[in-house]
Amino acid sequence: MSTTKTVSTRIDDNVHTLFTNYCNQKGRTMSQMLNLFINDIVTQNKDSLVSSQCSIDSDEKKESTTTQNFSQDEPLEEELKPRKTLDEKIRVLDSKIRDKNRINMVHEVNQDFIKHVDEIKEAIKNLKTSMNKKLEEDNMKKGMACFDDSKSCFTS
Repeated sequence: MSTTKTVSTRIDDNVHTLFTNYCNQKGRTMSQMLNLFINDIVTQNKDSLVSSQCSIDSDEKKESTTTQNFSQDEPLEEELKPRKTLDEKIRVLDSKIRDKNRINMVHEVNQDFIKHVDEIKEAIKNLKTSMNKKLEEDNMKKGMACFDDSKSCFTS
């Protein structure tokens, strides 16, 4: 069974955010991605590491004089471009959907309003009809009043 060691470093907040996003896109934790990254470097440089037979002291001196740039800014920005484009397109589609929903809601409100107006028109029509029937009945009663025994149709 092999023993494991911990490697840590301090990074800029922006680099941390970009690396976090990158790891999330790949579906891995930051620790898993760093492990893969270090293993890849060691694997790619295994021949030179084995053949050099450098001591830890000489490695530290070499590291301090020649630093290799492992900044993730550019690759991450390049890899995030499709995501940014996708996010932008999603925002545009969401905006269009919201606009369409607003139009549909206005249309529904208009339909409901028209329905209520039609119901009110029908109620007014029914009221007029009822009123006309009542007036006609009242006129007929007045006309029939002259047939009462105590009243004459010819006197007022």
